[in-house]
Amino acid sequence: MKAINGISINSELHTARDLDMILIKNECTADNPEPKRLTENIPGRDGVVDYSAYYDGIVFFENRPVTYKFFFGGTPHEVSRAVEKLNRYHGRQITVVEDDDPFYSLRGLASVSVDERAPYGNYVYMTLSLDAEPYRWRTEPTVLREKTLSGTKYIEVENDVAPVNLTIKINSLVPNTTPDFSTYAVRVSTLSSNYSEVVQTVGSEVTITNFLMKGGAQKIKLETVKLISQSSWNAVSSVTADVIIKFTEGKF
Repeated sequence: MKAINGISINSELHTARDLDMILIKNECTADNPEPKRLTENIPGRDGVVDYSAYYDGIVFFENRPVTYKFFFGGTPHEVSRAVEKLNRYHGRQITVVEDDDPFYSLRGLASVSVDERAPYGNYVYMTLSLDAEPYRWRTEPTVLREKTLSGTKYIEVENDVAPVNLTIKINSLVPNTTPDFSTYAVRVSTLSSNYSEVVQTVGSEVTITNFLMKGGAQKIKLETVKLISQSSWNAVSSVTADVIIKFTEGKF
């Protein structure tokens, strides 16, 4: 018997290639997470006040159960070794990448159980359960680059469902006229947030934590701006910037 499809655990063990365990797909489960609810029952009014999306309209979610069911057959010694190797992850925080969805990973607390074992020890059914985070996270960050940003630019993105922080790096910020002793920067915002942030640092990454980019298709707004007075900035086209935006996508 040779198992083909399976899951990778912590990038150190693959259930098919390393253990020859067969993943029983029709007995694996991964339901969508339940939204977090924060409500208050106020006397003298109908229904309840729902604060669930109070933070800038973003909905947060509970952890969710994810299960993988396996079968392994072989000699009693081979079965014992396979059980032992999978049992090593019991009670540990692990990261799982599925062969059917190789660009996203799941993270959660693992629980391993033996569901059925042959009396003579020549086969076993096992379940790996995860108390998993709500989102599957993309294994590599999404990178967007604008090499000749001048003025205002809208970049359409599809960040599936997870709210994420943005990281911005300005490689260069060059005035279009010389000599020019004005102070320039790049302002970044999303159309799903009322907040914007001005980034002046050139040559190093800046993580924007004051607002989250909400899940779903939307636009990032980039502007080259000029300091007018104290902390007042106006969008201008008199400077060109090379800008890189990074974020890690998430989905259910």
